[in-house]
Amino acid sequence: MVMMTMQQGQGQEPEVGAAGAGLPIDMRGKRVFVAGVADSRGYGWAIAKACAEAGATILLGTWPPVMNLFQTTLNRGVLDRVLSNGKKMEIAKVSVIESDGTSLLIRKVVSEDLSFGCDFRQ
Repeated sequence: MVMMTMQQGQGQEPEVGAAGAGLPIDMRGKRVFVAGVADSRGYGWAIAKACAEAGATILLGTWPPVMNLFQTTLNRGVLDRVLSNGKKMEIAKVSVIESDGTSLLIRKVVSEDLSFGCDFRQ
């Protein structure tokens, strides 16, 4: 997993990657959309968390049948959102996605998410 550490009280930029922590990657200023996240046990959550560790803005997509359950567990704090620096992983938005074709899915998510300031067309 990608890890970021911050020098306390120094106000410096985060160091990306710690010894033995995985790939040293800096995703600050990047936006990541991860589709198919339903809980904190799958690959999707692990990918989202690793990208958050690297500084990316996270947008999640989940399937209609599990949206209510996912939102409930997210709101109750059941999901593991603690990053290696002790901060809570921020999720910019959770969208319902439909499996009606990848290109349609991406267009739908892009148009909906312009409202929160992330232009995924860049």
